[in-house]
Amino acid sequence: LDGDAETGVSVMRIEREMDAGPVASASRLPIGEHENTAELSLRLAALAAEKIAEVVDRIEADRVVWTPQDPAGATLAAKLEKGDTILDLREPALVLARRIHALAPRPGASVMLVAGGAATALKILRTRTAAFSSGEAPKPGSIDVRTPGAPLRIATGDGWLLPIEIQRAGGKALAIDDFLRGFLLGEDAHCEPATPAAEPA
Repeated sequence: LDGDAETGVSVMRIEREMDAGPVASASRLPIGEHENTAELSLRLAALAAEKIAEVVDRIEADRVVWTPQDPAGATLAAKLEKGDTILDLREPALVLARRIHALAPRPGASVMLVAGGAATALKILRTRTAAFSSGEAPKPGSIDVRTPGAPLRIATGDGWLLPIEIQRAGGKALAIDDFLRGFLLGEDAHCEPATPAAEPA
């Protein structure tokens, strides 16, 4: 969500204070450009299992080295609120893409697709981004379906979101081409911020 290029796993000794124990192993892992939280969590879990086993072996062999943490480097991960799942299309495209991938697949990042006078709540589960062409200045939320190689483009504050995978309320995740085969977008189609009550389950 913050745009970090990497994350990682630390194996530490538990102490009474929160995140205060010394560290025996610290490993870094790059975050993929289109990787979502579920996929990253699986890779982190595999790395954690490997590193825990290594540290246990070092403890058994009396070769473990514990390095104290610096309290000045401690940070707090804020709790996600319901409003964090709503995409404000006035924001930059890269900021929105980070939110989409950070919140996928659950709780998901949502918009309201308005077409033919009806509104449909959508989760965008995976996306690419593209800059506006020279002279382009569409209103945030505007939709374009005429660009080759990009079946659906949604205008943001400074570029396009190109959804790759989306999900309707009560439905399954679909590739954008599959979704558009069963959903007609007229000239009036556009996206608006979702309301919490309308977000897909």
